[in-house]
Amino acid sequence: MKGITVAGKSGPCARPQAATVPPYFVEAQIFACSIEALRSFVSKYSRSTLKDDALFELANTLVSAGQEQQGLQTYDRMINEFKGSSLVPQAMMRQGLVHYNASRNEQALSKFKTVVHNFPNTQEAIQAVSTAKLIYVDMGRVDEYAEWVKGVDFVEVTDTELDNATFESADKQNMEGKKDAAMRGYEKYVQQFPNGLNSVKANFNLAQLYFAKGDKESLKNLLTERMQANFSSAIEDRNSKKIKSELTFIGIKSSAIQKFEKTAEALFFTVKFVSEIISVKKDKNNKIVEGDPNKIKTVIDHWKFTRKISSPSPNWYLAEIKNS
Repeated sequence: MKGITVAGKSGPCARPQAATVPPYFVEAQIFACSIEALRSFVSKYSRSTLKDDALFELANTLVSAGQEQQGLQTYDRMINEFKGSSLVPQAMMRQGLVHYNASRNEQALSKFKTVVHNFPNTQEAIQAVSTAKLIYVDMGRVDEYAEWVKGVDFVEVTDTELDNATFESADKQNMEGKKDAAMRGYEKYVQQFPNGLNSVKANFNLAQLYFAKGDKESLKNLLTERMQANFSSAIEDRNSKKIKSELTFIGIKSSAIQKFEKTAEALFFTVKFVSEIISVKKDKNNKIVEGDPNKIKTVIDHWKFTRKISSPSPNWYLAEIKNS
């Protein structure tokens, strides 16, 4: 790399003359200077006790400078040459994070699992488990995370954590507009946690998604017979007019149980949902006939759920909807 010539000096570590040098150029020159200095140290002082530190910092600097592949290779070199160094788990964690930030999830998981296996009970191992969990949540594979972490004896995962992580994974898919993945995620959540902390929200979101899709068969698993008839009628009316419903779920702002009721045969509870959505209806020519794709609506609903006391099923069914 050619540096800026100043007072007879040149090279990547040369000092720029004028204040007109763009900031990004100065930053690039600083990286180049640091890389040159660290490479020089590693080369000249190959027997130094600080060589592992120098290689580690060189790898960090290369990654920061955008030279990702060289940075990963330099971490590998440090790990292979200094297997007993306290920096090895840190280097592996950095490699995992580089892969994670580049959305190379499987490679990231491989690195994090190596840290957990080779360096248990360290701070890096604890961080590796936490970051691996984020990846599994992102990919909608919380059940795999749960299975793996069972064998990690220095981490205790509670049912509450798995409940929340499984719901969060489905919710993330929904908010990213990945409707089919979201439905699979919510279905998996309801199956694994029928009376879970987020079961009401999961059923609420599933009902919205099934209705928008026009999936009458799946709606049967969530609705009483009367509500099935209402939903089916609305879907058939929409289909007869060749109207397509598109629902973008922004999130549930709040949900609160308003009332419990009990009869001789059934239990009931009513939940107030405050949610944010973008709702649009389009005709057969894909022209918007209702709604605004750029407007977020706040919707307040009161949903009443019921379950027969004599039923062996733990599932609750939607019995009534009232809008505020």
